[in-house]
Amino acid sequence: MMDWVRTEPDHLILMNNHLASQKILGNGSLLEVAEDSALAPLLATHARTLRNEVGDPILCVGVWPQWPGVSSVWMLVTAEALLDHSIKVIRGSWRFMRGIVQRDGLHRLQAYVYPSHSAGVRFAEHYGFLNEGTMKQFSQEKEDLCLYARTF
Repeated sequence: MMDWVRTEPDHLILMNNHLASQKILGNGSLLEVAEDSALAPLLATHARTLRNEVGDPILCVGVWPQWPGVSSVWMLVTAEALLDHSIKVIRGSWRFMRGIVQRDGLHRLQAYVYPSHSAGVRFAEHYGFLNEGTMKQFSQEKEDLCLYARTF
């Protein structure tokens, strides 16, 4: 049975390694978080992992506080999660984000999305995030990212 659990640093490392082996871009800044033990409590309160039937992480989702009232959303997702469990991924991720918005009194969630990542764009737009523009050479690899945001 699939289950949602608190995100542990090793979940991020496993997800990044899986995505890198599939030639899907990982997130280097999240790996830095995973390796910084002082940030582990933030993962425990601001991130969740969906595990498949054998216990492997197939989705990690979280919010990163920017300043009071504003947080950035991040997500690492495998093809298995999107293809075999899309409804559970979409509903569970949004339920988690809504809970953080209410718990922390957020008035804005934002997400940085690669314009070529069609699933990320669809997810953002499906839940009411608006494209606020393109940030030129914003990633560590100097790739453009789109800034999506939703206000509450």
